[in-house]
Amino acid sequence: MDRITIKLLGNPTIIFHNETVNFPYKKAEGLFYYICVNKSIAREEAIKIFWIDSNGEVLAKKNLRDALYKIRKLFGKDIFLQTKKSCISLNISKTDIDIDLINNTNIVDLYKGDFLSNFSIKNCLEFEDWMINKRNELKQMYTKKINLLLNEMVTIRDYSRINIYSNILISNDPYNEKTYRDIMKIYALNGNYNYAVKLYFDLCKILKQDLDIEPELSTKNMYKEIIALKDAEALDLTHSSYFYGRFNEIYKALDTFNNFYNDKAMSIVVSGEAGIGKTAYINKVTDLIDKNKFLLLSSNCYSAEKDFFLKPWQSIFSLLGEYLKGTRIKLASSAEQIISYLFPNFNENLVSTRFDSTERIDTTRYQVANEAILDLFLKISCNKKIILVFDDIQWMDEMSKALLKSILFRLGNSNVLLICTYRDDYEKSICDFTVPLISKDLLCEIKLNRFTKNEVEEIVEFQIPNIDNKDLIYDKIYYDTEGNALFLTELIKTIKEKGYTNELSLKATNIIKSRIIDLSEDEKLILNAISIFFDKTDINSIRQIVDFDELKIYEIIEALQAKHLISEIITKNNIYYSYTHQKIREYVYETQSVGKRVLLNRKIALYLNDAYNKTNDSALYSKLIYHFEQSGDIYHTLKYKVEYLKEYYTIYHETFPVISFDFIYDANIQYTFTEQSLIDLYAEIETYSNDDDKQFQSLKMEITFIMGRLYISKGEYIEGLKNIDISKDISIKLENKKYILDNYKQLIFYAIQVHNLNMMKIYIEKIIDIIGTTEINEDVGTILRLYGLYYIKINDCDNATRFLTKSIDIFSILNSSNNKYSLSIAACYNYLGQLNKYINDYETAYEYFIKAIEICNKNYISNGLGIFYSNAGQTLYYLKKIDEAYYYIDKAIDCFNKTSSLWGKDIAECYLCLIEFKRQNNEKAHIYLEEAIALGRKLKNPITLKLIDKIKELYN
Repeated sequence: MDRITIKLLGNPTIIFHNETVNFPYKKAEGLFYYICVNKSIAREEAIKIFWIDSNGEVLAKKNLRDALYKIRKLFGKDIFLQTKKSCISLNISKTDIDIDLINNTNIVDLYKGDFLSNFSIKNCLEFEDWMINKRNELKQMYTKKINLLLNEMVTIRDYSRINIYSNILISNDPYNEKTYRDIMKIYALNGNYNYAVKLYFDLCKILKQDLDIEPELSTKNMYKEIIALKDAEALDLTHSSYFYGRFNEIYKALDTFNNFYNDKAMSIVVSGEAGIGKTAYINKVTDLIDKNKFLLLSSNCYSAEKDFFLKPWQSIFSLLGEYLKGTRIKLASSAEQIISYLFPNFNENLVSTRFDSTERIDTTRYQVANEAILDLFLKISCNKKIILVFDDIQWMDEMSKALLKSILFRLGNSNVLLICTYRDDYEKSICDFTVPLISKDLLCEIKLNRFTKNEVEEIVEFQIPNIDNKDLIYDKIYYDTEGNALFLTELIKTIKEKGYTNELSLKATNIIKSRIIDLSEDEKLILNAISIFFDKTDINSIRQIVDFDELKIYEIIEALQAKHLISEIITKNNIYYSYTHQKIREYVYETQSVGKRVLLNRKIALYLNDAYNKTNDSALYSKLIYHFEQSGDIYHTLKYKVEYLKEYYTIYHETFPVISFDFIYDANIQYTFTEQSLIDLYAEIETYSNDDDKQFQSLKMEITFIMGRLYISKGEYIEGLKNIDISKDISIKLENKKYILDNYKQLIFYAIQVHNLNMMKIYIEKIIDIIGTTEINEDVGTILRLYGLYYIKINDCDNATRFLTKSIDIFSILNSSNNKYSLSIAACYNYLGQLNKYINDYETAYEYFIKAIEICNKNYISNGLGIFYSNAGQTLYYLKKIDEAYYYIDKAIDCFNKTSSLWGKDIAECYLCLIEFKRQNNEKAHIYLEEAIALGRKLKNPITLKLIDKIKELYN
């Protein structure tokens, strides 16, 4: 059945039988669109929409019948369902309608224009109203999604798509000034002032030409703010200073100033950790304040002055005194006198005697002074609104905070605006000040967070544009600073001066010292203990090195959390604690004596070693390596490095490994993935090993086995066999049965790759001599599987089937209690598939290969999957199902690429070549052949080389 394609977005179009459908008249067309959207409508509804103005009901019904007849004539009688006579119902099985596919995810891709664009019906107001409402509904959905995408692009700074989405929003609503303001804001706060200014003038032009009006006042004010931002940026660059980011936070401040000037606004408290950039932020926003509009009064609070009453206000009142001299504002002489007692710099002529601050407060009626100060602020703010700026109010004395709170409560948020900062580790000490103001909507909080990794890269790129090894240095800088603005700034300075170093600058060190200087002895003890762990730890581990009961440790950690030194990490199974910043951890760790660090690391290493011996939890590897290394225990450090690599390379470099579902890839271990790292680890083990030291000889046996297996999997056979021989000789000397068997198995795998059947049989029989074939265990199951493969290769189908079936039975028994042998079972089915493929029973072979694939997919196994897909594709090729064969072999190549496996990829490339040759795509076939030849030379598989020779004959 031919389906009808109906596009209602943009100019409406209907395709049927590959032709565009044209309606005989507009009302029939409009009726069809109306039914397409609503799916089922009452006949009375259709009449009211399209023929309300008809001369009588009879004529209206006749017009409806005629329109329906025309529609059926165009699309067939079955275009409408045979339902109630009073209803018209669309047969949706015949139609594909674009708006039916729309959702919040795909609307941007499907929206090709307004709903029924350029379509109208004369004198049909009800239809026009419906059409406009539907059009607005879809447009609103579209623009909402565009706005969301625009915000996403702003977050990741994709300027090309910001431009695309901005243009879409403007073109869809060209007179919407809010849209213009939002987009101007985005460009301005990303530093693209010229484009923001251009947008403003584009708006002015279109409003003047089309509507003969000017932009709204809020739009004009934003334009002025952008010009101010642009001028301030130019001034910054002139003074070689650099301020990055905080775009939303800056705009929030600018918006607050604008609202405050026009009416009222909430004051701002800026919070964040030490060094996050709070001071730089308020300096930036206060630079942008129009000093002609506001009286700006700034002061800093210092730790050394936190016990001096009203100290932060002294400079403020000095500025107020200067301001009063230039105005006509008059205070009562008694008010001036009492204010001058508290703040001598307010009017030095009135103070004849000097008192220290405490004596003045005690001898002055503070309430009277408070009223005089409130009166002063009220009179000044009626003349010019006041913005108060206090940096680091965590150091502000209680009397200063009380005065500030009194001013804000009494004068509200229309006369005085406060901008202040505090360190979030002092949140508790200032909540008595902030919470009441926030609850009364007089104060809002802006929290400054650390820079993201992308932001750090942009900052470094700007500051050090020609840095070498960019990606590596970016990663190291982000790891060292974790996006803290101060640490980042100081590290960039150091890099500029003397290259990359992990050293903390004096400024950064002092910041850290200031954060821990006031801690109690117990808090310092816990902080020291947690620093021993490089990432995170739990209570049980802390108790290994701190002689406190659990409850006391929790109480101390809560205190450290309140000071934002320690953070809590909650997982499904446990609660962990870590430093809020690695630089703080490093500082605390390094300031402890070497002897103490070695002792504590040793305690933790032994504790973790006991845990590992009980659980074999691979997640402990990185911790074991770190703590043994820090405690100077060379053997155990190397042992666990080898253990981790052994697990890793079993998963990633063995074709059919027994899967350890407990193994976890650990990003904290940095040396895992390069051949050189293995060579370096071997050299380190070799340095400490001698013929009489069984522990280090055992490590040498294990590392050479890993290297040998890796080289063989890559087709580097000389190096691979050399390492396997070293490992095999040591295993025999140490009488290590496991490694004797593992090395023999690896030699069998090598023999399979190079098709050396004699060697394959020799080592299979060696293993059987050691383990026999009667036990039900992993080794017996594996060797029977390999024996089955051997018999396949010598065309002994009966023995091959017998050994493979027995292997499946063993692995199925083992798998009933532990699912880790699924891949071993799949490998047996794969070999049974190969057996049937060799005897040309391709249908049966295909069934076995699919069975192997299903086992892997069901158990989320990727190892070996490439070989199974490739074999399935080869059987389909011989069944002359070329397209299906291509599908499976292409999937095989994808699997080989994902697992970096070469063995089997050579054959797959050969069959892709054959498939493309059959399709007469000779150019593609040649590309696959070249790849197969390169792999064949590397792997030296005779079967592959013979197949390549046969393919070459096809070209001749």
